[in-house]
Amino acid sequence: MGRSAALVLCALLVVGAAERALAAENSVPSSADVRIRYYKARLGGPGTYPIYARLGAAYIQKARETGRLRYYREAERYLLRSLEFQPNYEALHWLSSVYLAQHRFPEALQTAEEAVQAMPDSNTLGNLLDAHLAIGDIEKASGLLARMSELQPGFEVSVRRANLQQYHGDLEGARESFLLACAQADAHALPVDARAWCQVRLGSLWLAGCDTERAEAAYRKGLELFPAYPLAQEHIAELRAAQGRAPEAIQIYRTLLKANPAPEFRLALADALELNGRAADAARQRTRARRDMQRSVARGERVYLRPLALLLTEDKASAPEALRLAELDWKNRQDAYAADTLAWAHFANGHLDEAQRVAEKALSIGTRNPTILLHAARIYHSLGDRERARTLLARAAACREALSPSERAAEDELGAELLQGGKR
Repeated sequence: MGRSAALVLCALLVVGAAERALAAENSVPSSADVRIRYYKARLGGPGTYPIYARLGAAYIQKARETGRLRYYREAERYLLRSLEFQPNYEALHWLSSVYLAQHRFPEALQTAEEAVQAMPDSNTLGNLLDAHLAIGDIEKASGLLARMSELQPGFEVSVRRANLQQYHGDLEGARESFLLACAQADAHALPVDARAWCQVRLGSLWLAGCDTERAEAAYRKGLELFPAYPLAQEHIAELRAAQGRAPEAIQIYRTLLKANPAPEFRLALADALELNGRAADAARQRTRARRDMQRSVARGERVYLRPLALLLTEDKASAPEALRLAELDWKNRQDAYAADTLAWAHFANGHLDEAQRVAEKALSIGTRNPTILLHAARIYHSLGDRERARTLLARAAACREALSPSERAAEDELGAELLQGGKR
């Protein structure tokens, strides 16, 4: 799994009864842009607090459709205004969704708890589960899944079950759960962006199991449902890079960047450019991505803490800053991905014992994430535990298509070192 896919896993889209009700309003078309205009025209004083909440929801839809994070900031603004007028379930629920998308997990947890107190349904419980999963509280997340299953089994439950299964490394179970979720989304005619998203997530699980044909079929179905869907295009580009079809990947990433200059697209483009032998172009894209992520972090945003920390570990001079950001990420999340980032940052700074200790936290859940496994293999190799390094490397390399081009190069390098009996 590359950098962009890791971001996708942390921005979990869940569509529940409240979303379906909004989409079904006869007087309000489903287009996010039309919704935004419709609700803006109806804003007023305190009595219009539900309109503010629904305008916030429309901006969330716009963010999901385009992949542009700035629309979440707009959503937050209107949702907070709704709550200033009148505490209400809708605004609390949507605000917790915004905080999850922004990786503001402590805030998401608090707001989701307030929403559950107001109305303990599958929507609020689902967001609360997502927050607990993000901060690494698997026991509470599992308990909430059981509660949701008893309350209202369906799409929301299937998606959360899949997320928990994938987190524990059960890719087969996660695929089965997502197949069911996508069927439920179709059967209940969920909004098209939700159905397309479900197909993309299913495709990423097929790719994690090295089934590139089924992965592409799922991505293509997502595009059929939602033409020009950025998330589907991004994953097709990732697949093309994994297949060694760098020129095609480059073209797709450049198209995506014209619509949304997101740093994760630049990093993926850099990998594809390097794969195509264009190292200088790749370096320029990484430099720009690094600058954009640093600006985001300087604004207090948390979405790019992990990818920026990982990028900074590639340069010895920036390794101390990488560790600082990884520690901030760990304070915010404390899941397997944050543990991996922190372990890798310690490794980049030469703190091998601490790197091993934290890496074991990431490995303890039974993950099959190839990036986490590859990092751990490098750490154990440097500690002189060649047998453990070989085992972890073999698990990481079980599906090379799930690694980014730069990660495959690192895997080849470590494999050669282990084969030759050398040490890092």
